[in-house]
This record gives sequence, C-alpha cells and structure tokens, in this order.
Amino acid sequence: MNKVTKLLAGLLLLAAVLIGLYALMLASQSKPSAPPPLAAAAPSPVNQYSVVVASKPLLAGQPIPVDAVRVEKLPLQPSNSFSDSAEVVGKLPVTDVGVGVPLLQTHLSGGLAGQVAEGERAVAVNIDEAVAVGYRIKPGDFVDVFFVLKQDNSEITPSQSRLLLSRLRVLATGSTSVNEDASKADAARALARTAVLAVPVADVNKLTLAQHAGRLTLALRNPKDHDVPSESLFPTVATVLQARDFKPGSTDVASGKVLSRELVGAPVNQAFAGASLPGLSAKNDGVPVRSGAVSRSRPAIAAEGVEIIRGGVRQ
Repeated sequence: MNKVTKLLAGLLLLAAVLIGLYALMLASQSKPSAPPPLAAAAPSPVNQYSVVVASKPLLAGQPIPVDAVRVEKLPLQPSNSFSDSAEVVGKLPVTDVGVGVPLLQTHLSGGLAGQVAEGERAVAVNIDEAVAVGYRIKPGDFVDVFFVLKQDNSEITPSQSRLLLSRLRVLATGSTSVNEDASKADAARALARTAVLAVPVADVNKLTLAQHAGRLTLALRNPKDHDVPSESLFPTVATVLQARDFKPGSTDVASGKVLSRELVGAPVNQAFAGASLPGLSAKNDGVPVRSGAVSRSRPAIAAEGVEIIRGGVRQ
C-alpha cells in the first residue's frame, strides 16, 4: 500500500470518528429532560349532611325540649334521620337517647297514637255497609254517632234512638289510617270491619256501653259544619260512682292533684266514674222531666244542678 492510500484511509478514519463524536453530542443534547414531579393531587371534598342529634339525654316518654337537640354536620346521613330540629321538638322518644346520638324516626313514637289529641282516646267500633254510610267514610272524616236501644222490659223502656256523640274524627277504617297513604284506602275500604274514632275521654264509657247494648250508626258530616248539641239544655247522665267526701285542698296520692269540687267534673274523672245503661238510656217512661214533677226513675234536674226529691221534700 502506497503512502497516498494510507493517508486517505487515515483521513477517512478520522472523519468517521469525528462524525461519531458529533452524532453522540447531538444525541445527548436532544435527550428529553425528566418531567417535573407531579403535584400532589388535592383531596376531594367530603360531603357534609345536616343531621339532628341529641345535645342532652332524652328520656323515653318525655317530650323533647327545644334545647335538647341540635343540628350537626356529619359525613354520613343515617337512614330515617332528621335535618331540622323543628321536626322532633315536642315528639316523644320511645327509648332513651344519649348525647350526640342522631335522632331517627324509629326513636320517636308514631303510628296512630300520634294522631290522637290530648284529652281524647282512640276507640274502635264495629261497622258494616249500613253503619258506615255504604263504606263511604274515610280516615280524616267527621261523623256523628247515633245509637238505637231496643226495649227489653228491664233496663230499657221504651225503645229509643238518640244522637250519642257529635263531630268525632275518624282516625282509621280497617287497616287504613290518617297517617298512611290514602291511595291504598279505596281497595281496603270495602273490607273494613272496624272504624277507629277519636273520642273525648269522658265519653268513652257512653260509646262502649251503647255499642255493647245497642246498635250504632255513623252519620257522615261536612267537616266545615261545627254545630254540636247544647248538652246543658238536657239532664246530665248520672255516673256509676259518686264522688266521696274529701277535704278540699288535700292532695290525691295517685295523681298528685289538689282535690277540689271542680276536679270531680274533669273528663278523666268522669270517665273513671263510669256510665250505666239506665242512665245512658234516659229511662223515664218516655215522659220528659218537668219542673216540679217527680221522676220515678231518677232525680229531677234543676237548672243550677241536681235536685233530689224524697217524699215530697226537696233536698
């Protein structure tokens, strides 16, 4: 190999080395830089729910006071909970509830009992198509209760029919009540065998006695009609139990109430005193009691109260 060839080969080798170094430099310059570290992902916001919880211990059977509950924000919303304290104030817990415990519908008394007003009792009466206005009576309606007593030649004479109780609210018919879905009522109404009425406690005796001894009829009335009998125009039905002598101002051990003459006429005490069938049937041989006349079956009734006549002597 001559010198020229060797020189040319050396130049080519040098050029190849230079080209390789240049390519290596270009490759190092074009290498992408490492991406910056990703920013930490922001935590997703947690949903907060308004839930009524007890701020004081709640006792079973005691109305919930305003200051015994509060609304707290919780990450979970318990099923059947409340979001407004006004929904639970005044309600009755069926069990004790501790501080901080969310109030649920199962904690509170409900059902038909919640529809009975103070001073009333829910009473069921037997019904059929004739008694219940052809099954047209629905929960929430108002009815008058008439009753028929047939002569039996002993306690009842003569047969009679009277308005017994006026403007009673119907709480339920059959299995459907005022606090349930009314859309289900139509199908069950024809199968109803009882109607539940809201009855003043003092009148429960009269209703149960009349149902047992006679036949009731429910008369449907317009809810806007508030007319009721003027009972003070007629004799008062005597109770079975008569109030005994007591010292006014003393305290009744059972109820803790201060005894007075007015307390005798309280509805719950009149209910306790009871009603008898002769008194309920107003047995007087069909002759109204007149002023100055003596009834052979019961005392004469004066305008101011009860007037008893024995042997022609007024007492």
